[in-house]
Formats: sequence, C-alpha cells, structure tokens
Amino acid sequence: MFKKIIIIITIILVLLLLVFGYAYITNTDTTTTKGETEVEEENFLFNIFSFGNRSNNTNPIESLVNFITGNTEEEQFQTQLNRLNKISSMPVSGYGVLEKERYVVVPEVNPETSTVGEKVTPTAPQTELVPILKYADKTNGNIYQTLVENIEERRFSETVIPYIHESFFTKNHVIMRYLRNNSTIATFLGELPKEILGADSSNGNEIFGTFLPEDIKDISISPDNEKIFYLSNTKNGVIGVLTTDTDKQTKETIFDSQFTEWTSFWPNNEIITLTTKPSGLVNGYSYILNTKTKQYDKALSGIRGLTTLMSPDTSTILYSDNNLSLSLFDINRTESRNLNIKTHPEKCVWAGDSVSIYCAVPKFVDASYTYPDSWYMGEVSYNDEIYKINTQTGQKTKLVNPSEIYSDANIDAINLKLDNKEENLFFMNKSDSYLWGLKLN
Repeated sequence: MFKKIIIIITIILVLLLLVFGYAYITNTDTTTTKGETEVEEENFLFNIFSFGNRSNNTNPIESLVNFITGNTEEEQFQTQLNRLNKISSMPVSGYGVLEKERYVVVPEVNPETSTVGEKVTPTAPQTELVPILKYADKTNGNIYQTLVENIEERRFSETVIPYIHESFFTKNHVIMRYLRNNSTIATFLGELPKEILGADSSNGNEIFGTFLPEDIKDISISPDNEKIFYLSNTKNGVIGVLTTDTDKQTKETIFDSQFTEWTSFWPNNEIITLTTKPSGLVNGYSYILNTKTKQYDKALSGIRGLTTLMSPDTSTILYSDNNLSLSLFDINRTESRNLNIKTHPEKCVWAGDSVSIYCAVPKFVDASYTYPDSWYMGEVSYNDEIYKINTQTGQKTKLVNPSEIYSDANIDAINLKLDNKEENLFFMNKSDSYLWGLKLN
C-alpha cells in the first residue's frame, strides 16, 4: 500500500514538472504593469493556473486547488456572489447596525407522547435579540430596515425630509443632517417609533423630534448606540456636548476648545478621540478624551494629512498620513509601525479583539494627488478590495474583490461596521452612496 502511494505521488510530481516546463517554454506574454505606487508582474505560474478566471488577480495556488478538487469557476463565482450583496435599493445617507427583539419558535409538548404521570405545562413565549439594519434614503429621508440574516428591504417610516447629507442611528433615535437654505447645517433628532413585539411595524410610521443647535461641526455615536457626542459653535470656539439616547434633554459639556475643526470617534463607550480635520498640506494632531473625567491628552502630533481610528481597548491608534501610509501607533510604547498598506483609516473598522482590522484597500493610488484632500473633495475615487489584517503578525487576507463579482461595481468603501457577532461587514460606497454587506463566515 505504501509503495502505491509513493508511485502515485511520483506520477503527480512528474506531471506537474512537465506542465511547468511547458508553460515556461511557451510563455512569452509576461507583462509588467507599472503604476505610481505599485508594480505587479505576472509570471508563468500565474498564467497557467488562471484557468480562464474573471480577473487576473486570482491566486495560482488557489486555482490549482480548485482545479484538483473540481470546483468550477461558476461555483467559485456563485460563492462570492452569495457573500457580497448590495443591500439598499437606493442611495443612503447613513445606517445603523442595531438589534430587534423577536419571538423564538419553541416546539410544543405533545401530551400524548408524554410519560404517564408527567405534568405537562404550556411553554412560555421566549424572545431573542437579532441584528437588523436601519438606513435612511438620501433623497427623501424615508427610513428602511431589514434583518441581517435575511435581507429583505422594508420601509419603516414615511416622513419626508429632502436631501439628507448624513444620518446616524441610536437605539431610539435617528439623527439627520442637511443644508437649510443652502447655507445652514440643520441637525434633526427624531424619535424612532416603538416596534411591537410579534407585529409588523414596517410601514406608515412617522418621525417626530426636535432640532439640535445649528451648524454642528461634527457628530458621533457611542459603540453601544446609547450616547451622542457633538461639537457646537460658541463665541470662543467649540464645545463638545454629550447626551444620552434615553434622555436627550440632559446635555453635558465635556470638552471645549478655541480650535474649531475637529473630527470625533468613539473607540469604546467611555473614550472619544478628537483629531484635527486633516489636510495633506498641514500637520495634524489627535487627542484622547475621557468622557467621565473630561480630561484629554495628546496622542499623536506633527503628521501631515493625519486621520485616525483607535482600537476598542484604546491601546493602539490606526492612522495614515498624506501618502496614505497606514500605520499603528502603540500608545504604551509610544512607537509606530508601518503596515505596508495604502488606505485611509476611514476605510477600516476594528474587530472587537483590538487585533484584527477590516479595510477597504485601493487597488491603485495616484501619487500625483494631495491626500486626503483630493479624496474628500471627490477629485479622486478608488476601486477597492476588502482585506482582513492581523495587526500583530501583519498577515493580510484578501476577503473579496468586488469588481470580480460585479463588473459594473466600482467600490470606494466608507463607514465600515461589523455586527455584534462579527459575522457580517457592512459599508457604504462613496461613489454612489449604496449600502453593501459582506458575509465573513
């Protein structure tokens, strides 16, 4: 038996050597594609194991495995198609990954099959929390929702608020921001209608609420979707105001600054990072604000085009500069490490373990532009691939190349979020504002 195995392995190796040799001799179409930020060269192994794939980005080893195991190109394509899906049927201004309570189907006890003398009691109704998506139509402000496990878009509200620029969702409220009279930033805080357990409450709802102060500079939501932080203008600069989702009347000032241009982010429910609004022409600074003590400390400084994304455990800051070089700053060691990736932190999201990150990485970055300015202003757009990156080992795993699946999809992903179980990754396409979802398991 052992000799037969040796013979079979030897035959396979000989066949592979013959195939490689033939490919090497006949391959005369090896090309080099040269961009300003990357050089990629095809080789004969790549060419021979492409097997007519839809893109030239196919891993040759993966193709060989698929060839040996009998996985067809169409089966691989269908698998990817089932993983990556456009969720919204319209451009959206923002979305939230929330939870909804629903009844759990419990098998009933059949008295006829019960043991003699056994007391049979009715089973009490049980409930569970399941992840849902809520998102707002960019054109008219109508809110839609769907279960994450079964994407089925249903309208949740019919209140019309035209031309929403951005929106945020908490457990009980929606925040919609738009331009009033083409000059004033209006921020509407609307109360989401209560959903009735076991009933269909996806139609005919109206949104009522109040307005926050005019011309709010920046707004962000805590990870538990229960707190709101916003920066409001004063005569001497800006103040940072904290309010809770359950009691929007209670407002607490936890930050003030003479400098007015900040972006905020909650890595966890007690910490907020405040980073100066970036430009590739000036140095940026980032601070860490404790919402309980109201103390803030400088974390990063003197980096042109600085944008940041702090890890949930607040030990690490993911940041990039005006060259889009993605790096990690270890707060305890006060040292940085380059990840050898070019992208924006705004195109990434941390996993809950504060080790892994999911990032949309541009296939090509034109170095002739000023970053991040040109990207913000829409002068440049990207065609992204989605990666999972281990920040400790540096291992990079490509999860999907959207353009291989949808030939007309030019994904420039922003606003990345995970569901609570980290089974799904969601993002908006900056190019057209549609909402997408990627199954991770």
